Amino acid sequence: MTITTRKMETDPSLASPQLRPRIIGAAAALLVILAACSGNSAEQATSTDAPPIRVSSTQAVTPSTAPAPAAAAAAAPGELLDAALTAYADGYEFSTTTIVNDQAVTAQTGRWLDGASQIVVTSGDAKVEFLITPNGQWTRLPDGEWEAMDTAPETGYPLDGMREPESLEMLTSAGGRTKVMATYPAADVGLSGDPVEVLLDFEDRKLVGFSFTADIDGAVVESTATLRPISDTTPVTAPTG
Repeated sequence: MTITTRKMETDPSLASPQLRPRIIGAAAALLVILAACSGNSAEQATSTDAPPIRVSSTQAVTPSTAPAPAAAAAAAPGELLDAALTAYADGYEFSTTTIVNDQAVTAQTGRWLDGASQIVVTSGDAKVEFLITPNGQWTRLPDGEWEAMDTAPETGYPLDGMREPESLEMLTSAGGRTKVMATYPAADVGLSGDPVEVLLDFEDRKLVGFSFTADIDGAVVESTATLRPISDTTPVTAPTG
């Protein structure tokens, strides 16, 4: 999805105007939390393509020793991931952060429900809101009016692209907490070079977060997302007035 937003004033020291869209766009693609939160430079508004993750195969890596019965689900990380993603198919809430060279670049919060999303993106002192529904998408700055965007909305399940990583490796499983390393080809998340490793964090078989660290043109980029069951089930609808 390509999203164009109005100018956001951000600290240019956090990333160069050329690098910022790639960093935030890649993070948005990798975190598959809708690309409506694509980054903007301090000099001009930009647009960023954030393709969904599409990979060709799944490889499950199981522990060398048999798991305890209470951790049986963790013995098959592919099944664990698929079940956790299915559990969010009716809706979820999320928050993400992106840090570049130890400095915060952007934070995103929002919810996805029934094919529609409500998202708030914060960068420095700037904030932008997004509404995405099957009938269109809108954006506004604080105290501003909603403005329709001329790009077609994508309203599929945003987390669906995480179902088929290139590989999965069980790291730890104890006390109801399981950590799995998933690998995605760099090209599928808008980057180049080596595959990207994403740490998946499960609690009681629920996917509660995932994160990655990558080197993008010499900048160390850290992105972290948290997920939780949806609590606000108010329908996300087009703005009125």
